[in-house]
Order: sequence, then structure tokens, then C-alpha cells
Amino acid sequence: LTPHPSAQVGGERLKLMLAHVESARGQLDSARTRQLLLIQSSSAYADRLAAGVQQSVDHLGKVERKAEEWLERVAALSAEKATTLPRYTGLRESTLAKKRRLADEISRLFAGRAINLMGDLVGN
Repeated sequence: LTPHPSAQVGGERLKLMLAHVESARGQLDSARTRQLLLIQSSSAYADRLAAGVQQSVDHLGKVERKAEEWLERVAALSAEKATTLPRYTGLRESTLAKKRRLADEISRLFAGRAINLMGDLVGN
């Protein structure tokens, strides 16, 4: 009987060789390698992958368009706010002045008694 060839190799060398074999096997068994083999062997699989990539690209385009629309909307609302705020401030001040005049008039009608009008404008 002849000894097995692995018996002529030292234990450390054998462990190193085993590590290399397991590493190579791990690379062959990886999901990426299986996917590449499927792409190579099946045009339908490659077509499905291409369709998935195209769908992702289309979705990205849609999301980018929506983002641009929202940015335009934000810009439009900011511009509208800039023009509306001075008008709102003027109306608010005018309303508060009218409220004070009304309180003064009612107080005068009740012989100068202090009155308190209930309610206030939102946004004080």
C-alpha cells in the first residue's frame, strides 16, 4: 500500500491548502457567481434583470420629477407668502384698531366703565 499524498504534506501546509480550497468553493457557491452563471446560461433571466433595472431607472426618474414639482411648489408658496404676509399684517393691525375703537365706544356708552371684548385674533 502506498500512503495517501496528503500524508506526505505537513499538517500546517494541509490546513493552508484546505483554506484555499474552501475559499475558492465559497466564491463558486456565492450568490453573485450563481447570478452570473444564470445570466450566461439564460437570456430570459438576463432580460428579467434588464427589465428590473429599467423599472428602477423609470422609478428614479418619476421620483426626481416629483421632487422637482415639490421644489417648484415650495418656491411658489414662498413667493405667495412673501406677498400675502404684508397684506395680512395690515389687515390684522386694522382689525385690532377697530376692536379698540369699538371697546372705547362701548365703554363711553356705559358711562366710562371698563369693558373687555372677548376673543382675539389668532397669531398674536
